[in-house]
Amino acid sequence: MALAKGINRLPENENFILFAACEQGDLQTLQDYLNPLTTIDIESIRDEQHATLVHYAARYGHIHILEYLIEKKHLDISQLRTELAATCAHDAAVCDQVQTLHYIFHYDQLNDKNNNNRQSLSQKLRWNVKDEQGNTPLHLAAAYGSIRTLHYLLEHESADPRIRSYNGFQPIHYAALSGHKDCLKLLLTTAPDTVNEQTSTLLTPLYLACQYGSIDLVKILSSHGANFKLRDENGLNCLHAACQSAHLHIVQWLVEKLNANVDDIDYMNNTPLHYAAANNSEDILIYLLEKGARITKSSHGNTPLHVAAENGHQSICAILIERGGCSVITCNNSQLTPIDLANHYGFSSLANSLRLHEKSSLPSQNASANSKKIQLENATIVRLVVKKPHVTRNDASNQANENEIVKDLSTNSDFTLPKKIINPRFDISELRARVDEYEAVRRGPTTATDGNTNVLMHSMESIKLQNQNRRRSKLPSQTYAPWLKMALIFYNKSHAIMEDILPSNHSDLAQSYGHIGLLLNKLGDYPKALLYHEKAFEIRLKILPENHPFLANSHNNIGSVYNSMGKYSKALKEYKEALKINLTTFPLNHPHIGTSYHNLATVYMNLGERPKALSLYRKGLSIYTKTLSSNHLVLATIHSSIGLLYYYMGNYSEALSYYEKAIQLYQNALLLNHPYLTTLYNNIGLTYLAMGSYSKALLSHQKALEIKQKIFSSNHSTIAISYKNIGNVYFEMKEYSKALSSYENALKIRKKNIPFDNNILINYYNSIGLTYLHMNEHTKALSCYEKAISICYKTHSPDYSEMAKSYYNIGCVHLKEKKYSNAFPYFYRARDIAQATFPADHPSVRQYQKKLVNFQYENASSYIFI
Repeated sequence: MALAKGINRLPENENFILFAACEQGDLQTLQDYLNPLTTIDIESIRDEQHATLVHYAARYGHIHILEYLIEKKHLDISQLRTELAATCAHDAAVCDQVQTLHYIFHYDQLNDKNNNNRQSLSQKLRWNVKDEQGNTPLHLAAAYGSIRTLHYLLEHESADPRIRSYNGFQPIHYAALSGHKDCLKLLLTTAPDTVNEQTSTLLTPLYLACQYGSIDLVKILSSHGANFKLRDENGLNCLHAACQSAHLHIVQWLVEKLNANVDDIDYMNNTPLHYAAANNSEDILIYLLEKGARITKSSHGNTPLHVAAENGHQSICAILIERGGCSVITCNNSQLTPIDLANHYGFSSLANSLRLHEKSSLPSQNASANSKKIQLENATIVRLVVKKPHVTRNDASNQANENEIVKDLSTNSDFTLPKKIINPRFDISELRARVDEYEAVRRGPTTATDGNTNVLMHSMESIKLQNQNRRRSKLPSQTYAPWLKMALIFYNKSHAIMEDILPSNHSDLAQSYGHIGLLLNKLGDYPKALLYHEKAFEIRLKILPENHPFLANSHNNIGSVYNSMGKYSKALKEYKEALKINLTTFPLNHPHIGTSYHNLATVYMNLGERPKALSLYRKGLSIYTKTLSSNHLVLATIHSSIGLLYYYMGNYSEALSYYEKAIQLYQNALLLNHPYLTTLYNNIGLTYLAMGSYSKALLSHQKALEIKQKIFSSNHSTIAISYKNIGNVYFEMKEYSKALSSYENALKIRKKNIPFDNNILINYYNSIGLTYLHMNEHTKALSCYEKAISICYKTHSPDYSEMAKSYYNIGCVHLKEKKYSNAFPYFYRARDIAQATFPADHPSVRQYQKKLVNFQYENASSYIFI
């Protein structure tokens, strides 16, 4: 055990030794520790990112370690995933370990004598296995420049280069974003039709290459027919992207070789000059002016000089005044000049310089100082809105600790590097760097947004840092993450710092309030979520024009909270305000307007106004169909929503038609295991159940369960929901033993995830009790109902509908046993609870009242609960 000496001082000593053994290929050390352990014990050995021993062995290409773990210790690698659901195949692809990847995919075929053991594994890993973000090993190979792995997957595993992640990225998008020329060439050779494919936010490979700044990639893509005029969801094309990222050579090539229009505008009428001014790109600004770029205003009346002034770019202002003819007295829509903006953001030196160019007579000269101050406080400080990819950041403290450990080991005489690395392409430091980079990308906290846009920072250093981070970030992050509470902690810390250093009405504070509000809404803390969104709205109302898209975002966010709270009239009001702003800001067929129609339709559906909801859904679908790619996932979402509406309207055939269309859209995007598919199959199952087609309902719920078992842990709450749904179908089929088994599986999972006094458990106990009742297991039925009532009294906010149901069901058990005197108090209690909980005409009130009346005045022995 060469690694064991001298490491006792480290925390979690044994786990560290085991991970180090996997990294160094030290099988003897591994065997000494693991031979006494069970498979479950070994699978539970995890690092901070939830990576297992097989992940470490795969990263460093130690097939003999994998053979031991898989074939001797029988680890099921299909179920061993990191916190972001990455398998060992993903890790091998990142580190370009081709032989290891081949073993992972085909170990069941490599040694026939152990074939029987291997067949017992529930699932084999293949090239299309997805992590939480929907990335396959093929995506990661393209993202990290693992060209040998990319060759292997495409040529030997027949991997589909058109497969998409959950944010719509294909491997070619990752290759373009990361600047890997060889990977890009290979993907274009294999699938030339992907050259103009767009992501969920309408980014093309060429757009991403322009952001990255690789002229070679831009030339390669252009030679294959890439369309530089395609726009992202905010109307930016490749020229805007190159100016936004300060890549002069890209700008020159687009203008001179592809005749890109230097005056092209995005949806907010920002030109390339606006983006160059915002990013302090003097060379790009001068080049565009020499090419005849005109000084124009954005939708909010800002010239490039306004943008440069609010960001404090003195040299940019000088160029715009001297070469571009910009006027320092031009007012934007809020009657603010560049001088006003420079003053407001604390750039007093720049403001003084601008005053030197001021004419002797200014339109605003008669305004008093107080009135100007009021203008600045209450009117718009308009910021240039740009599309930026999300950025992930390394945790500096974790990195420092890791570096200290590596330093300790490198100076420890008992720690030696292996003499031979299986993959000769890397030395140990290069390979470790690649692993560290991958770990940082996967574990770094993501920067969420409360809209599809961010505001440019007015600090030059901030812009430089943003561009550096953009280039470092290999994979665009997802806004969804399982660690919402942890994210909330970091956002609160970040917000506290911003409150200390920023003015109380700063736009970045509003954005921070919005971020926290979104998280609180997802966590179900609706009052706090509403408070934070309203704070964001108050700030934006003071500094933005009344038709700014950020105000629409705030209205949408507030409406979403009200919708979650069941306050539909208030949600409707907010969504209508958002639509009103979007209609004045964007083209009539812009996806944001489609989203507004979608939101309004959802509220009308909740209000029971189904014809209005259907009309709005169709408007949204019409816009999406015209403006989005044919397999865009938003189309799947709205088809699913329309299907649900038809389900509530009782038009089950139409509901199924829309559900099937949504499923087809996901399959066209090659998202065969997407979490949203589970919701669709669940809804299809409910529809078939309502139609009495029990076998089809059962098949749909089983499909949902099968997908969930691939992408979630075995104790995930959503798997319990599928078991519950399957139990409901078996119950209707009168296969009570199967129903009972499904209900008990669901309850077992739920007990692990939620406290004993949770209302959800009440429903599960009621379902199990009802099943026992139909199986004539009266004692067991009573036990379940009594547990349900016990939970009702222990919880702080009991579900009174379930409590009434429990009392009613106990009465039914006594009625079946002909214990009439015992039954009466329970029926009476159920009726009283229902009357106190529901309106007088509620079905439950009528049901319990009718039962009580019949029990009192008719022959009780003739009433047997069915």
